[in-house]
Amino acid sequence: IERIQLVDGRGSGYGSSIPILKNNIENEVTQSNDLKHKERIWKHMEFCSLCGKRNHSSDLIKCGHCPRIFHSKCLSNNNISKTTSVFICPHHKCSGCNRSTSSAGGLLFRCTDCLTAYCEDCLPSDEIEGIGRFALYEALGYRSKQAYF
Repeated sequence: IERIQLVDGRGSGYGSSIPILKNNIENEVTQSNDLKHKERIWKHMEFCSLCGKRNHSSDLIKCGHCPRIFHSKCLSNNNISKTTSVFICPHHKCSGCNRSTSSAGGLLFRCTDCLTAYCEDCLPSDEIEGIGRFALYEALGYRSKQAYF
């Protein structure tokens, strides 16, 4: 039984072929399959985040980054546009400077009652009472390392 197998090493800095133990290849495949199952899995809210109505019609748009959902009519009434195929709600951009979570250093301070979020630079110091984690989101299976509520 051969213990070593050559694998594609392009982009690794070691050349075109790299010798690797077959046991490591099998373990690597198992790990990558495990990672596929650790995708973002949570339940979405059952009411529109803008109007609060529990309308289960087909015009509901889900945020791709959190449990919030919206009626398409509510989004257009509030001048919130869906610019990409995956909708990302305003909770993922700073309300002050419009930077995304990653552009703002990986953390946004988000309001639990509205769609306002602030980066550390724009955060109003007097008006905020931080609670840390958001129990409603956690009950839906959503836990973010990039948000403070």
